[in-house]
Amino acid sequence: MAKATAAQRGLPALGTETGRLYVSLYFPALALDHWLRASQENYPLALYSGQRVVAVSSAARAAGVAEGMSVTSALALSPQLCLRVFEPEQGLHLLQNLAQWAYGFTPYVELDEPDFLHLEVASSLRLFHGQAMLLERMAQELSAWRCGVFIGLGPTRMVAKLLAKNQAVEAAPSLAEQQTAIAEQRLGVLLSALPVSRLDVSAALLKRLASAGFRQLGQLMALPLRELGQRFGKDAVAYLQLLCGQQEKPVSALALAPAFNQRLAFIYGLTDVAHLQEPLQVLLRQLQQFLRQRQLITQRICWCFCHEDKTQSQIIVAVQSAHSDTDEFYQLTGLKLENLSWSSAIAQVGLEALGLTSAAPVAKGLFRDMRDKSDDIERLINRFYQRFSAQQFYSYKLQAEYLPDRQQCQQLAFVSNKTKASSAVDLEVDHWLCPWLLHPPQALLMREKKLMWYSDGQRQELELMSRAVRFDSHWWQQRARRDYFIAKARQHYYSVFFCQQRRQWFMAGFYVC
Repeated sequence: MAKATAAQRGLPALGTETGRLYVSLYFPALALDHWLRASQENYPLALYSGQRVVAVSSAARAAGVAEGMSVTSALALSPQLCLRVFEPEQGLHLLQNLAQWAYGFTPYVELDEPDFLHLEVASSLRLFHGQAMLLERMAQELSAWRCGVFIGLGPTRMVAKLLAKNQAVEAAPSLAEQQTAIAEQRLGVLLSALPVSRLDVSAALLKRLASAGFRQLGQLMALPLRELGQRFGKDAVAYLQLLCGQQEKPVSALALAPAFNQRLAFIYGLTDVAHLQEPLQVLLRQLQQFLRQRQLITQRICWCFCHEDKTQSQIIVAVQSAHSDTDEFYQLTGLKLENLSWSSAIAQVGLEALGLTSAAPVAKGLFRDMRDKSDDIERLINRFYQRFSAQQFYSYKLQAEYLPDRQQCQQLAFVSNKTKASSAVDLEVDHWLCPWLLHPPQALLMREKKLMWYSDGQRQELELMSRAVRFDSHWWQQRARRDYFIAKARQHYYSVFFCQQRRQWFMAGFYVC
């Protein structure tokens, strides 16, 4: 009879044979965290709906403010109390952002609105070198979000959720105790002491269970499922079966957000650029994780500042080649902030990533001294670009052109990138390729059979130092027949040519030696 009763109950091991491991994250105060997470201080904050307080921070609770209290009474108890309208969508938006963060641990993330996340991490344990390392890494990253959270661990979603929800209750099993109970296969003993009042069932069912004298979960687990169903209905049986793993909802993969757009709100407006440093770093860390998880890179980021007078201002930080180096974006943002001014305090800071593309593997040389230095050049160009507009900053590139004075092309420095540079034609550089060309070539004067060049109001006499080298090209367009020479003036060397068509001398460029 004992075996028949156990089979009838179907609850012998509380889901330890499911082959899954769930981590439930319980965020009891996301609406408050929306305002408090951007500040280092715990301000007395209360959220109200209508004329009643619906949520209070720990600092406000210490001052005597409680949920259900009228706004007038709350202000009488704490004159410094900061009041904000309760907007549930703010907490939901934060929960969705946390779900995107959780994708870094497993693709199986479920939102359980309004304050739970469930992660199935059994397949991720090997990647993170075991359960303890995964939970430690998760706790470290959660601390950067500055949201109040309780963590539950279990072989089923319902067990993990129940343990997380009871973390807020005094004398509830800690996360370390949960890990030990799972390892020693005595999770049933741990769960049996949990209060029935914390079960995730309807309020009507909780009332009926309390009226029947059930106080702990172990008392319910001792009843056969058939009798339990006859007394309390199918909902009680379905819950216990989900709790013990006899029934389980399918695990679904998280739908990733297509773009990055995060915001931080402040209780009290920011009035100084120095106050922005920490919020900017917080948002950039979230961007870095977003890019790393999805293996993306970005070429532009947009900072949006919402002010207390309802105005908005923006800063766009763009780089020459897309990358995922958020430290570089932070440095460039600092250059832009030097010119930022606003008429009222900043109440909200937002960050959006623009121009997202897939990241390609980058091969780097083994020896540092032999690596390509183009990254350093690009970083320099990026810093110039933060101070100048795209129309003010130019660079030059080599191009496949027969005539020496056309072998360099002026272009906007910012539109060039690694892809274009890598596809440039390799040219054989000889002494006729002048390192610094003039655009366009400047006309020279001939005085008493001597070449004269006027520069900065001063006249220089040029002496030809080489024989003529004739270039005859562009017969398919406008034929160019030119004789090129190396000339010297005041210890400097220049490239000059004589145009046969125009019968005139021109200065093509000068050498840097």
